[in-house]
Amino acid sequence: MLSSQRPCRIFRRRDGLSRQIVCTLLLFNTLFWLFILRRSIQHCQQRRAATPPFHTRPPEQLYGTDFDKFNMTLKGFRFEYKMTSPKRKNCVNTTIFLAIMSTGDKAMHVQREALRNTYLSKAAYYNIEYKFFIGKSNTTRPDLLQKEVKQYNDIVFIDMVDSYANNSIKWNAMYQYHQSFCHEAFFFMKVDDDVIVHFPRLWQWIERDFGGIIIGQRDWLVCQKIQGVQPIRDPNNKWFVPKHQFEKDWYPPYCNGYAVIMPSETVGKLLEEAKHHQFMKMDDVFFTGILTEPLNITVNHFIGIGGDFEIDICRGDPPFQTVIHSERRPKTIYAKYYKLEKCAVIAKQLGDATVIPHVDYEG
Repeated sequence: MLSSQRPCRIFRRRDGLSRQIVCTLLLFNTLFWLFILRRSIQHCQQRRAATPPFHTRPPEQLYGTDFDKFNMTLKGFRFEYKMTSPKRKNCVNTTIFLAIMSTGDKAMHVQREALRNTYLSKAAYYNIEYKFFIGKSNTTRPDLLQKEVKQYNDIVFIDMVDSYANNSIKWNAMYQYHQSFCHEAFFFMKVDDDVIVHFPRLWQWIERDFGGIIIGQRDWLVCQKIQGVQPIRDPNNKWFVPKHQFEKDWYPPYCNGYAVIMPSETVGKLLEEAKHHQFMKMDDVFFTGILTEPLNITVNHFIGIGGDFEIDICRGDPPFQTVIHSERRPKTIYAKYYKLEKCAVIAKQLGDATVIPHVDYEG
């Protein structure tokens, strides 16, 4: 009986010993891989610490292209920055230089792609030169941006951080780029990257002096005009403007900054006038209102520049609606572009439609 149980006891001992060995090996294996993982994390952290973030790295390291030095010089304010140089240094035979204010945020790649696929696809046909003006931020994807720059050659990189407070610097950069590389264009137009422009209709309205509103004006701005606005003096407000920057109680008439067009000669006059004024972060007020007032440049309101529109505004030849302020959503860009494209068709349908008179019947 005892002899028959002995092998089982030996087997159990050996089986328990085997389990201990296996557990020990698994423990050492786990500790080994934890050690490797820790070393890998430390190595990545060291590399990340040694590599400065995108928004602090010299632009030449990112693009390997030429940069020109510029400066924004105002009253008591000077900011120096670099900006990419174009391969072609002139804009001979260009009708409009279109400056599109965008950002280096990674989400803006698909937004710019939507704009290229819609209204910007017709720019070359009308000899319109367009550029996206972007800065840098900690959300920028350098790999995507480098690919976009090489593929389209339509991006101007400004060596500055994208922020609302820096929009005035970016607007100034657009003016300076135009004056340095594309002043031969007949007109300068600034838009945001959530705006859609109908180029054929824009030219129709330019030829018609925007319905006669710019007749007799050598320098002018055409846009959605804003007037009757007071400066905000609350320091906690995003649009706070201190007295030393603008001391008057009312802003002069200015353009809603998402879209404005002017003759090319007007741009140089505004840049020169800017040297006599304090810096303001409210870019549209500054560049289209405060600078235009002392030069007696009229800010003209055009009904065809605005947000979404009712179909009735499509009546007329040509229809009024020329510029739509949309959203930073590619799907919306495509939808608004289609609506703007179909405006003329809709107008014709409205014109051909039979109007049934309303008749009141008695009794």
